[in-house]
Amino acid sequence: MGVLHIVVNGAPKMISNIELWQEYLVRTANSLLHRMVQKKWSDRSVFCLEKELFLGFFTARKLIEANAVTRDCIAKTIQVIRFPTMKMPDGIDLDRLPYEVVPDSKKTAFSIRDVCNLFIHSWHIVPFGANGVMVGFFITSEFERKKGIYLITIFELVEILRACAGREGLIDKQRKKDR
Repeated sequence: MGVLHIVVNGAPKMISNIELWQEYLVRTANSLLHRMVQKKWSDRSVFCLEKELFLGFFTARKLIEANAVTRDCIAKTIQVIRFPTMKMPDGIDLDRLPYEVVPDSKKTAFSIRDVCNLFIHSWHIVPFGANGVMVGFFITSEFERKKGIYLITIFELVEILRACAGREGLIDKQRKKDR
């Protein structure tokens, strides 16, 4: 059995059809916006949300690695709030995450690639909301977990996915033009 190699103009390609992957990112971004106001959550809907996040940010990183995003997208940074890791005393309840909300929590700038890696290598992903609306996620990766956990809003995640898809902003202008 042979190995399938995708070759375009004599050079191997990491992604076979960039436009289809970009459209997937737009659909994922739209889905995240709809999840903000979702009222009922089942095990299946949580699974679907996790799958959207993992696949969406893996796709975004692959587009970055394939040089299929703009330089502005690569240079863009996102300000996230870092809550430091606290020392856990012996015998602490393991259901409690080892992070603390403190007044001196710091804003940290992450590149889009760094945010993608947070999701791809996630250690904790905890949805965060207020008044029945999901606002974002507390997330840390296996590489960042000793530094702290980060709060990233759904709006920031949507902007990242749309930027990697070549559609800047929160509103899908391309979709409105197609109607």
